[in-house]
Parts: sequence; C-alpha cells; structure tokens
Amino acid sequence: MWVLLAVTVSACAPTGDPAAPSTVAADGPPADTLAVGLTDFAIATSADRVVDGTVTLEVTNAGATAHDLRIAGDRADLRTDVLPPGGTTTITVTTAGEDALTLRCTLPGHRRQGMETSLSVTTEPPP
Repeated sequence: MWVLLAVTVSACAPTGDPAAPSTVAADGPPADTLAVGLTDFAIATSADRVVDGTVTLEVTNAGATAHDLRIAGDRADLRTDVLPPGGTTTITVTTAGEDALTLRCTLPGHRRQGMETSLSVTTEPPP
C-alpha cells in the first residue's frame, strides 16, 4: 500500500524546486482551464496567465501534508476545503476585469513558506 501511495503522490507532483512557486507555461497562451498543484510548500500552475471571464481551476494536493487554496482579495469566498495529500477538487472563477488573481494556501504558516502565487488576467482568447 505504501508503494502505491508514493507512486500516486509523485505522479501528481509538479516538477521543479518545491521551495518556490513555479509555472509550467510561462509566456505561453492564457488558460481557461488551469491545473494547480499544491506541494510542500509551493503552488505550481500550468500557465501564468488566465483569460478574463470564466476560469476553471483543477486543484490537486501533491504534497505530503494537508493544504487548501483561496483566491485572495475580493474573491475571498472562493476557496477549497482542506485537501488531504492526493486530494483533488475544482473551483470555477469568473473574473471581472481584474488584472491578476492571487492564489494562496491559508493553513497556518504555509503562505510564509511560499504558498502564494499570482496569475495575470488577459483578454487574449485561449488557444
């Protein structure tokens, strides 16, 4: 059972330095569906820009500890429940002319350890 759990978590884990937030598609096209990986202690996204309008965030906790995800600012009501390791959920966000969305983990100490990232919002259509 431990081998299966380790394979499942590592298969979902984003690559790169887990201590710093990263994006997979920097300078790529904006996304209307965004994969968000929560690790110990970083947030990795599949794009660094999202479209202005409706955006779906597919959130996976690829870390070894529990995490949550909250849209900061006026979007404070948009958040996940606390996700256990391997947990997944989806959030649908409708932007309203914002320049950026800030994503963060709200569990005690996680934001200070690097679990916050910002995505720019653009009117450019997705591919």
